[in-house]
Amino acid sequence: MIIQPMSQMEISRIIGTENIGVEEGEELISILRDIQLKKEEDDRTGLYRRVYSKKGRKVKELFEANIPLEEIGRRQGMQMRDLRDMLISLHAAREIDLKLWIEENVAAADLHKGTDYFRKAEDQTLSHARQVLGLDYDSLGWCKTYVAHESVVTEAA
Repeated sequence: MIIQPMSQMEISRIIGTENIGVEEGEELISILRDIQLKKEEDDRTGLYRRVYSKKGRKVKELFEANIPLEEIGRRQGMQMRDLRDMLISLHAAREIDLKLWIEENVAAADLHKGTDYFRKAEDQTLSHARQVLGLDYDSLGWCKTYVAHESVVTEAA
């Protein structure tokens, strides 16, 4: 088992780190903690394996180049549902920000209804939301992601 230094004292015990200042040491500890949290999340969900896979990196590259989703799906041999799931994973991992894209690509009335539902509903499943609102699964998935984005922004503040 590899033990990572998690304090300034532990860093100072590593050969070759005697010239690392307090600020650099704190930054190193912060990076190591972030890596540990990502590893724990990945162990539970596989999020980072998916996001940092060859396909995940390519989807990110094409999305950031403003290639339409249909074209990204065609190039990557992905069904739209799988592509949506990959983009949502990239968003959850904070590799991309889908908020503006969702605002531009989901009908305003649908976005309003869907986001209002996901902010208030106890049952957060897409199937229940579809029964209640009558919207398609893609729109609902984007609405749910949009609301999840709001909670990530709130937690970071």
